[in-house]
Amino acid sequence: MISVALCDDEKIFLDHYEEKISFLAKKHHTLFEVIRFESGEALLFFLEDHPEKFNIIYLDILMKKINGIDTAKRIKEINPNISIVFLTSTESFVFDSFEASPTNYLIKNKDDKKFEAIFINFIENFETSMTQTQFIYQSRTQNINLPFNKIIYFEIFKRIIIIHTTDLGNIEFYGSLNSLEEKLQGQFFVRTHRSFLVNLQYVSKITSQDVYLKTHKTLPSSRHYYNDAREILSNYLLGVVIND
Repeated sequence: MISVALCDDEKIFLDHYEEKISFLAKKHHTLFEVIRFESGEALLFFLEDHPEKFNIIYLDILMKKINGIDTAKRIKEINPNISIVFLTSTESFVFDSFEASPTNYLIKNKDDKKFEAIFINFIENFETSMTQTQFIYQSRTQNINLPFNKIIYFEIFKRIIIIHTTDLGNIEFYGSLNSLEEKLQGQFFVRTHRSFLVNLQYVSKITSQDVYLKTHKTLPSSRHYYNDAREILSNYLLGVVIND
């Protein structure tokens, strides 16, 4: 099931988009749930307790108290994996919204065809991520199958590899970080230290001494890996900008 949040301070638009999502879900044979919020504050309050709840959020920009752009920035701090689609009645905030890293931008009562195209694209990406972006580890005594976006980083202690996850606690298995690094080539993980292999989507900054994560945790960095890690992060960020 795909979980959707609708956030708008006008009931007429909450009704309109809930009905539209329901229609498209039936049309494309997809199981959805929709939860409505009438303010950015209410949405953020909910996310504090349920950071992994939503896959996509439709968010009005012009709301009272905290606006949609500021709400989106806070959402990305809570969970950088959530897709955000801005809803607004004017195009004047398009450039202001870029800082919040939205997935897309829709003009109310105008972009119906675009709304469906974004919806279909999200379903396709979601289904692909569920089937192809998995970390799989099998041994005689243990089977691990995790979506990559739930893995923040790998850590090795002696010969035990610890998987630090977003919401599943820590998972351990025996292995080599060098072998794991080779296995994960092409999956946006970067070696930052002899003991750490980090998911790039959770990295906000790398220095020669520290790795700053979007989860507000700081890991040690090594000069030995620093130049390569910095270049890989730079290329990753450029790729994200181009794809958006």
